[in-house]
Amino acid sequence: MKCFVMAIDGVAASGKGTLSKKLAAHYGFDYLDTGVIYRKVAFYALKDAIDINDPASVVACIDRHDISANINEPLHTEQISSTASVIGAHKEVRNALNQAQRDFAQGKKGVVMDGRDIGTIIFPDADLKLFIIADVEVRAERRFKQLQKEGKQVIFDEVLKNLRERDERDTHRKVAPTVAADDAIVIDTSNLNADAVLELAISLSHKTIMDSLKAA
Repeated sequence: MKCFVMAIDGVAASGKGTLSKKLAAHYGFDYLDTGVIYRKVAFYALKDAIDINDPASVVACIDRHDISANINEPLHTEQISSTASVIGAHKEVRNALNQAQRDFAQGKKGVVMDGRDIGTIIFPDADLKLFIIADVEVRAERRFKQLQKEGKQVIFDEVLKNLRERDERDTHRKVAPTVAADDAIVIDTSNLNADAVLELAISLSHKTIMDSLKAA
């Protein structure tokens, strides 16, 4: 049976992670946050104190560590987020990690893949593509509140600055930039809460998913 692939891409802190998990649960699909893979590499790169601007050093770091293993350390710090964005701009690094992402869909009924380049690079023939956006100040406020809730001492202007810098790197990098695929459905979450985003995504995707599963 062919695996139904739902590609959910978008900018940082747009709500795509929350949406992806909820959609996976709703349809009984397997879920993969591909950003965690890059965060794990970033974690090990920082731990090994390598030059993250040197692709060969980062690839060697990947080879030294089991990226599939769980890491019992915080992976959503600002430092790891920024580092992951830098190493994700290296073609050699992305090539080293792309196949593992594609292999995730093997033997499954359906998968929800949450990332930056799923619909453009990893699964350009995905059955359904969503691209999630939101105003950068709205995203900064969400990230700011999330970090505060986690007990971190943060300054809003710093969070906003980091997000803008990350957007610049992710959307303008030469390799696999964060852009909507031509056939992606764009959802702006700026004025929507998580439940409203889920309801909208289901309304936009339900028929395509149900028709595909029936045909299988």
